[in-house]
Amino acid sequence: MRHAWETVKAELAAAHDKLKELGAPVSTSPPTPGKPGTDTEKIVKVRIPGLTADTQRINGPLMSPDAHRAMATVLMQAPAVLKGIRAACQKLTSNAAGPEPPAELEGQAEALSKCMSAVSGHPVQRLANAIAGFLHEQRAKGAPLDKQSARNIASVADLCGTLLQPQHLKRVRELDHPRALVIDDDPQVLNSLTRTLGEAAINVTGSGDVKSALDLLQTKHFDLILLDLGLPDGNGIELCSKIREIPGTKKTPIVVITGNDNIDNRAQTSLNGANDFVGKPFDSREFTIKVESWIYRSQFGLLEAANN
Repeated sequence: MRHAWETVKAELAAAHDKLKELGAPVSTSPPTPGKPGTDTEKIVKVRIPGLTADTQRINGPLMSPDAHRAMATVLMQAPAVLKGIRAACQKLTSNAAGPEPPAELEGQAEALSKCMSAVSGHPVQRLANAIAGFLHEQRAKGAPLDKQSARNIASVADLCGTLLQPQHLKRVRELDHPRALVIDDDPQVLNSLTRTLGEAAINVTGSGDVKSALDLLQTKHFDLILLDLGLPDGNGIELCSKIREIPGTKKTPIVVITGNDNIDNRAQTSLNGANDFVGKPFDSREFTIKVESWIYRSQFGLLEAANN
């Protein structure tokens, strides 16, 4: 990843030299549109070498120079902010005194959200906004951040760093709209999850039993499966194994949701193919962060790295 940032720095330096050759004033701020034939027009027409192919899919096939510059700025600033998030998470998880208010971490998350605002709609921007919103809500409630939540956020920060690598940037515009299958026989849970994930622009399909769930998985594609263990016509743990036998779902991430959160259930679901485990009740904002991170790992082909 460090090599990617060094490459970007070199390209920006080349653009800087090109501006000097043109006799145009060098500035890190976005240019102000000028009249044809002016020095301002020269600045507008400058392309940052090598970044066009990797960034043109972020905002559309015909990106303006300002959009190139915005993405380049993100690639320069985001690594330091992500490093700050990891450091704040490490501080929280290593605190022997127990949970503490996430003030420092919230500031770093807001910095990442602000940094990513230049490329609206990018997966990292969505994750940054979700983390910042969750931490803000925790502070408003006066609730400390537990160590597991800090570890989860650190994991998402690692994912963000990966998604900003050049080989992934060009795939952003090719992503399908995220789809999740929720398998739970409780109508209230289905409605709640549909509403929660819908606010994050995730399409949700609900299923209340094993048979209908397997029928759906045979005919439709999903980026994520949310599975309750207690179903009327079968066991959720056994269903995990059946899902893994379907060719199109061998690698689809499965997140188990259950009120019976114990070590034995976690071990059994993991052995039968589940990727993650969420105990009820759960915080809806933190849950959304987990869901979105698994969806992006699925869409970008990063599941093997997440499971190792």
